[in-house]
Amino acid sequence: MNVGATKFSGHETFTLGYDWMTKVVRFVEKNPQLFSSDGAIVTLGVGKNIVRSIKHWTLSTHILEEDSSVKDNRGRYLHAAPLGAAFFGEG
Repeated sequence: MNVGATKFSGHETFTLGYDWMTKVVRFVEKNPQLFSSDGAIVTLGVGKNIVRSIKHWTLSTHILEEDSSVKDNRGRYLHAAPLGAAFFGEG
């Protein structure tokens, strides 16, 4: 698990929403680029700021992580981290 630098901003003042975790993990399993397009707004049914907040919280809590197999990824391709897959994945 790559912990990386601690980040205290990015949540757009929205708190962590547990109810989004299962939905986001399952959508990212089907589309690793969910947060890289405007489609996340439609898919998740929320506004742009909440989409950014959900991405922030799922990465910060290690529910999702960047796909290290993608060169120069910079957050475009995500997948469920072991914790996220265990708690919120299909299996």
